[in-house]
Amino acid sequence: MRLITKYKLVCTLAIILLTSIFSIGMQNIRIIDASHIASSIVARIVSSSAGAEGFIVTTLVFCLIPFLLSFSFAQKKLILTSFIVVLACAFGIKTTLKTTFEAPRPFVEELVNLGSISTSTEFYQLSDPEKLKVIDDVSLNVDKWRLQEWLDGSDYSFPSGHMLFAVVVTIFWAPVLIIKRYYCLAAMSVIWASGVGASRLWLGMHRLEDLYASIVIALILCMLAPKITRMYWNKFEFLHRTKSHSPNVASPW
Repeated sequence: MRLITKYKLVCTLAIILLTSIFSIGMQNIRIIDASHIASSIVARIVSSSAGAEGFIVTTLVFCLIPFLLSFSFAQKKLILTSFIVVLACAFGIKTTLKTTFEAPRPFVEELVNLGSISTSTEFYQLSDPEKLKVIDDVSLNVDKWRLQEWLDGSDYSFPSGHMLFAVVVTIFWAPVLIIKRYYCLAAMSVIWASGVGASRLWLGMHRLEDLYASIVIALILCMLAPKITRMYWNKFEFLHRTKSHSPNVASPW
């Protein structure tokens, strides 16, 4: 248990470090710019892997890990149930915080600077068709990949749902891969999560503090994952059995 906790912390620190490095490299990049099309295409693809377009596929791919490794059937149930619960908690927390803080996205503030709207508050008071019209009015100044992201994500900024999903997935599964000595796959997962964060910055959807908040939330949830699993197992699996006949199921962690 201590070893897996250590690996979770190591993965978290690596994600923070890489995300910070990526953000430094983008300090002088303006989101109102149509001259970096190739980078925007890559950012859009990476972002989509953790968004509405690809998160189901990404989730299913990572959920294959316990089936490909030497886990017993009981351990598979434990770890997959825990993962699903953690993801559900992450989604609920993200939704609650977005509606509580109502932080405008960076691209909305750029629209204010361009004079398309008077204030960021005004943007969020518009109807969906009106939001789309405001965004479309700057289409000549923005590459279509960023523009499409803006059209799809006209809600609030804090925290980043994409980053929260990517970091939960990575902090949950990368330590398992490390324990099983799949170091390259674990490293790829960390790089992918950091890339998701960088893509959200590049596309003008989030600030660095949104990403950091998502990382912290993901770490807390993943640290609680073993306890969540044990609670589930004790309540639903052993409820009908006497203590003397309960199987001794080793934790996948």
